[in-house]
Amino acid sequence: LAKPVAPPAAESQPPAIAPMPPAAQPTLQPAVEPETTPLPATAPSTPQILHVQAWQRLVDIGPVQDAAKTLSEAWRMEVGLYPLLYRAVDKALADTQTPLRPTKGGLEGDRLVSLRVAPAQSLRGALDSLRMASDPAEGLVVLSLVDSAFDQVIFPGVPTLTLGRASGGHALLSLSGQMEADLAGKILERIAYYLERPILLV
Repeated sequence: LAKPVAPPAAESQPPAIAPMPPAAQPTLQPAVEPETTPLPATAPSTPQILHVQAWQRLVDIGPVQDAAKTLSEAWRMEVGLYPLLYRAVDKALADTQTPLRPTKGGLEGDRLVSLRVAPAQSLRGALDSLRMASDPAEGLVVLSLVDSAFDQVIFPGVPTLTLGRASGGHALLSLSGQMEADLAGKILERIAYYLERPILLV
């Protein structure tokens, strides 16, 4: 009798591995810009224009320089050109009936100094008054720049009479301030007249 044959043993199979789900992809969010409040547009600043009135006249200072030297020798004291300039301005204001008093001017750095001068009836008296001047005052500031490097200086809002640096025996006479052009011209003309005829200042 034939022996029953057992069916072949089934081959062992590796355990089935379930597939892994796909990895989640990161979601990119658009960057959020911070909210900004626009600044109001500002109008460009308007440049400030400063109007300053000034008049000029070239004057021969040879005669007044010679007079200052002669007076220094005669009075045995340093006279200088400034007392003659101040006296010329004083007389010119009187001649033109200008309601301004001259003051003694000086520069301290960039600052203009204006000092009260007592009235005088002569050049010698004016010289003494100038030496004693010490109190601040307003008026037409008389400033000599003959020995400086400047032809003219202007201080807005301050009436100023300047005699610029000497050059070839001449200097620039300058008047700045609020006044009529006709009056300014007359004042400069009279000052130049006296500086060129210093005998009239004594």
